[in-house]
Amino acid sequence: MVFGGLYLDPKVSPKFMHAYRDRMGYLPAYNAGENYDIIRMFAYAFGKAGDDGDGIRDVIATLKNFPTVLAGRCIWTPTTSREPARSDCGSSSEVRSSH
Repeated sequence: MVFGGLYLDPKVSPKFMHAYRDRMGYLPAYNAGENYDIIRMFAYAFGKAGDDGDGIRDVIATLKNFPTVLAGRCIWTPTTSREPARSDCGSSSEVRSSH
């Protein structure tokens, strides 16, 4: 999974931004949001698939409307078994995350 050129928009994720600032003492950079989103995606996949590697991959590859702090909600589109899944994340002005 690679996210590039992203911006952590405080309008999309005010709860995340405030919680981070309260705990760390400063506002998060985009990579804090990126790491948070990735860990949440994997935690969700582990919850659904247990420790089955193929199952984890399949859950992540088929995520639909997964709330993120970076880009609202993401949809992962499987391609082929040899290509990584593609993501289509709504822009901050289109979709609001609950975080």
